Amino acid sequence: MFADRDLSPRISQNITDALMSRVILPGLAALPTHENIPKQGAASQEQFLEWSAMHFDNATAGEARRAFALTLAATFERHLRRWMFRHKTPKAGKMTFDALLAAGLERIPKETDYSFIAATLSELVLVGNVLRHGNGRSVTALRHQSPDLWHDTPEEDHPWLEDTYLHAELMRVDEERIRRYGNAIVQFWGAADELTGTINAPRY
Repeated sequence: MFADRDLSPRISQNITDALMSRVILPGLAALPTHENIPKQGAASQEQFLEWSAMHFDNATAGEARRAFALTLAATFERHLRRWMFRHKTPKAGKMTFDALLAAGLERIPKETDYSFIAATLSELVLVGNVLRHGNGRSVTALRHQSPDLWHDTPEEDHPWLEDTYLHAELMRVDEERIRRYGNAIVQFWGAADELTGTINAPRY
């Protein structure tokens, strides 16, 4: 019977798709960004104000990407934990995210290698932890496994980067990463979905 099927993956996938297609991607598209903006040497007040406005645009877009990454991380972890509760996974409420994700992957058919998706989702939740808490083990883990999150903040330009909290402040989440996170979530739920017509391929 249809009523007996597990609808949680389909619901979670549809919510993620709606967030990506109706909120996150249109929101990012509405925010202008600029490259190679000078930081000093303006020839006039008008040029200084123009450069300042461009820096403000970039800062606003950067904060939006961080907020959207945190939204995706928190939503996915909450939905995953709820799904594990539905299937009576022992101690689902107290599991670390990596243990929770491993338990979720155990419920997915093994015809496809989902190691890349799992690694992407693990990175996403670490990014969410950094955005919530700043200083901590997640910064250390990300500095080791995803150093390109700091690709445009060379340490020689920021000697105060020895402070782990400031490492968190200078983490850069670009739009390509947001799309990758959205694709990984959608593909995870697609693999878990028992119904026909699910999304299984990258979408964004």
